Amino acid sequence: MSRFGFGRGVLVAAVLALVAAGAFSALAGLMTASVLLKAIVVCVHGGYLLTLTSRTKLRRGRLALPLLWVLAVTAISFAASPVISFVISHAVLLWVTRSLMCHKTLVAAALDLILTGVAVVVAMGAARHSGSMLLSVWSFLLVQAFAAFIPEQLNTSTTPLRGKSNNDFERAHAQAQAALRRLANNH
Repeated sequence: MSRFGFGRGVLVAAVLALVAAGAFSALAGLMTASVLLKAIVVCVHGGYLLTLTSRTKLRRGRLALPLLWVLAVTAISFAASPVISFVISHAVLLWVTRSLMCHKTLVAAALDLILTGVAVVVAMGAARHSGSMLLSVWSFLLVQAFAAFIPEQLNTSTTPLRGKSNNDFERAHAQAQAALRRLANNH
């Protein structure tokens, strides 16, 4: 995947935060705060995923992703009634999608999960202290922009015990890694 770098992530964060703040201000009197917040979360999440998928080289699953996203959003909408659980559910859905598209190892996906958790905490802190939709969305997506620094595949080479090289093991390990990469690229 040709994912976007930190600079593009910051740009996406700025644009989506401005759009979310504008929509929140324009629609504040037309619906309840809970419904409006949920609608904005869905729109920001959808916009972020559109920018993420626009950079992908993957062909398989590209058409299934929007359908699965709509099904997941529908399920979340029915299952998560408090806004906090709705936001967390969408953050987890965003993490799963980005992990499947961007990361080749579980360690990289776990680092991304930690980053997503930090983003949720930072966004909620910004919302609590400022009450600003702009700062909340900006904070969440700004932390998400740091996902650009998570390597797609972490170096898993280990130092041989007692200074000896175990060529058979290293060869088998390299073959297994290559087989996993082929499987991941084919599915």
